[in-house]
Amino acid sequence: KANTFLNGGAYRSAADEFLRVVELASQPEVRAEAGLRHSASVYLAGDDAAGADGLRAVIRERPGTGEAAR
Repeated sequence: KANTFLNGGAYRSAADEFLRVVELASQPEVRAEAGLRHSASVYLAGDDAAGADGLRAVIRERPGTGEAAR
């Protein structure tokens, strides 16, 4: 659902759905991926600062991982 919103340009809805995944997922990799997509969605929705902050949070939480590298 979140990816459908993102691909369709409904960035605020995508951000909301990705945040839900971040909050509910039990696997760190899933949370990190959802965090990346949440941050990208927020950025694309027009909130550059919050999007960048979210990306920095993923880097801090998962240094040295594929998620941080992207």
